[in-house]
Amino acid sequence: MKNAKFLGWMGLLLTLAALPVAAQGKRLLILKAPFSFTVEQKKMPAGSYQILVEHGWLQIRSDDNKTAAVVLTLPVSGKAPESVGHVVFNHYADQYFLSEVWLPGMGPGRQTLESREEKEMEKREKLEAVVIKLNDKAGQ
Repeated sequence: MKNAKFLGWMGLLLTLAALPVAAQGKRLLILKAPFSFTVEQKKMPAGSYQILVEHGWLQIRSDDNKTAAVVLTLPVSGKAPESVGHVVFNHYADQYFLSEVWLPGMGPGRQTLESREEKEMEKREKLEAVVIKLNDKAGQ
């Protein structure tokens, strides 16, 4: 009887502990990148990617599952988009670096860390920010 009561309480606690995570509303969004780009050290070819941000981590994976990266991000301030998310690329000469991800209804945006290669490009080239809207997984 004591074990059943204990297991009941543990089940209730685990359920309640999971509520904040579920309330964050994970959303899988689609990026259609018309150019190749870099996420920290990982080169990503042009194409369609699934993007998921959870607990400060950004997961980006090609639709064919051949290319993927998981990177830690930092919060970046600004107004969160209301309906459509977007990503921001830093563009130097002929190279693009994923810089920020903004998801609707998820609070602050997320910023990737600069790679050594991007820091070097930043010293030599002029920065141009390129914004691409994200599509909902359901709406593709």
